[in-house]
Amino acid sequence: MKGQKFLKVVAVAVSAIALTACGKSFDKEASDAVKLAMDNLSKVNSSDYELVLDGELEISKKVFKEESGTLNLNLNVAGSYDSTDKTKPKFSAKVVVKGSKDDDKKEENVETELRYLNDKLFASLISMSDFDGSIPTVMVQTYLGKWWYLPVPADVMAQYNLGVDESTMTPEQKQLKDLWDSTMLFKDVKKVGEETMDGVAVTKYEATLDEAALEKYTKESSKILVGEISAAETEEMKNFFELMSFEGEVWVGTEDKTMRKITGDLKVKDDGKSGIGANFSMEYNFTNLNGSVTIEEPKDAQLLDIMSYFLKGAPEVEGGTVTQEY
Repeated sequence: MKGQKFLKVVAVAVSAIALTACGKSFDKEASDAVKLAMDNLSKVNSSDYELVLDGELEISKKVFKEESGTLNLNLNVAGSYDSTDKTKPKFSAKVVVKGSKDDDKKEENVETELRYLNDKLFASLISMSDFDGSIPTVMVQTYLGKWWYLPVPADVMAQYNLGVDESTMTPEQKQLKDLWDSTMLFKDVKKVGEETMDGVAVTKYEATLDEAALEKYTKESSKILVGEISAAETEEMKNFFELMSFEGEVWVGTEDKTMRKITGDLKVKDDGKSGIGANFSMEYNFTNLNGSVTIEEPKDAQLLDIMSYFLKGAPEVEGGTVTQEY
């Protein structure tokens, strides 16, 4: 139960950061324009997207001893979403994670694809390295190159206002919407100038993430989703946001007043207790706004029987990296 609660709190924070970015003098007109662009993006029914995070984690020797060092990471998530039919929301995501330790030239990687539609979450493992022998290939061979799915109760997605028409919102869903509408997660917003991006006229802004506003939004939305959080959890959340900073740039469609692109630098300081500091660059693009997207159920997808897997295990195979082309 605590694990599920923690995941929901994390999901709230991550989703909020994903819709914010990114500077240095306050401009009310610019601030209002970026807030409107955020709101308009949240109302887009369908889109293609790509998120790229590239940077490093600094792992303290004081906390982790022999596991200390620099972990270089690159995350790429690309796909589409479509909530035109509020009763049948769907999304897709191809996820590629690459990483290496310190100056080690050997790069570990994981590539997978996810799709959600018809109240099912589909997943396929495309490739995975053995992480220096720490992950036996027998653990993944059963799933490699095949599609699997898990049923997802509709009310689970509805908690995040996915697949919910405003006219049929529950009181909790309405509270989440009102909270988002009243929240501004930027400060020090400044207009930079006019540009053209992929043939679309856009206005470029600089801004800084308002950590205090993000902390308040995360805390209040978590209360709505999972109930009152403890004093210890509140303090931990406050400490985390105080250690975090995010500065960058936002591109807004000049005509449709909708956010099109976010870039910026995310930093998390090591407070000496967690033992982990982070320094990442981020780029998040939204294209094909309200356009046609195709997301379909994979053929021959099998129900993922997790309990059976743990009881029976997977067949033995040889090799270090398991991969499947299809």
